[in-house]
Amino acid sequence: MRCYNCYWDNPPSAQKCEICDAPVLAHTPAPAPVPEPTPAPTPAPAPTPKPAPAPVPQTEKMLVGFLVSYTNKPNGEYFPIYEGKNSIGRNSSNDVVIRDSSVSGEHLVIAYYPQIKEFHFDTVGLTFGIYVNGKFYCKGGDKLNHADQITLGSTKLIFMVVPIFNDK
Repeated sequence: MRCYNCYWDNPPSAQKCEICDAPVLAHTPAPAPVPEPTPAPTPAPAPTPKPAPAPVPQTEKMLVGFLVSYTNKPNGEYFPIYEGKNSIGRNSSNDVVIRDSSVSGEHLVIAYYPQIKEFHFDTVGLTFGIYVNGKFYCKGGDKLNHADQITLGSTKLIFMVVPIFNDK
């Protein structure tokens, strides 16, 4: 008889296990399970039609670029840039919020002008200044091109143009 404690095969006449001294019970087969009646299948509900996607409002701005950074997150992070003006800084009211204590509350504006198909940046309310491709700007701005490197405080950003807006 098998011990249900240590699984040792004991002689058929054993009352206790020879190994662990646990009581050994005679094996009686469990009754066969009685199958439960299967309920009648219920018909599947009629599929509900999917609503048509909402039309895109004409007031939404077109996505035209990105700022990409590996400074604060080792796996990288990106910030969308839309047509028109995009404010960048530490304050939560900016379009792009940079979590860096060395970045001004309102540090920079990047704008895309569809009439001339160009990107420009402008420093605003700066205390610290910025670097674009190693050139320092404290007041004013200039044209911005695909893959330009921007440094705000200790945050390094790469400006990426969505390909359909890249004139190169």
